Amino acid sequence: FFVYIFFFLMIRRPPRSTLFPYTTLFRSGRLLLFMDEGAIKLWMDGNSETVIESIKGMEGNRFNDVIADPNGRVFCGVMSTSKRKGWVYRLDPDKSLRKVIYNTGTANGMGFSKNEEKLFFSDSKKSNVSIFDYEKETDRKSTRLNSSHW
Repeated sequence: FFVYIFFFLMIRRPPRSTLFPYTTLFRSGRLLLFMDEGAIKLWMDGNSETVIESIKGMEGNRFNDVIADPNGRVFCGVMSTSKRKGWVYRLDPDKSLRKVIYNTGTANGMGFSKNEEKLFFSDSKKSNVSIFDYEKETDRKSTRLNSSHW
């Protein structure tokens, strides 16, 4: 049983790198849990609320990395499997979900530039980092600007 824990709050500030670089502490104190098979839950004080029960196409798979933008939209990376490539969803504050990055290996490091105009995506399976132009007010993201291999 795998659970990826993400602290959830709606404030307008960029996520900060800390001891736990893939978590962001939010004012509400709730935890957003990213689980196997695409399940997403909110947890607070020992009680959980289902946000999404499961996601079709995520059978036998799980999330691997998450990050929130300053407007509370959460980008959640899904691992690739032997049967299909990985991808990244964006979960909006209204609980809608859509794919925003396709054909990935393993999401293993996402971040925003200091000016919040670039989204960095690290793919550990493909050993590369992609950079996207990003408009935080509209969440408009360009195609990959470049991809650097390590």
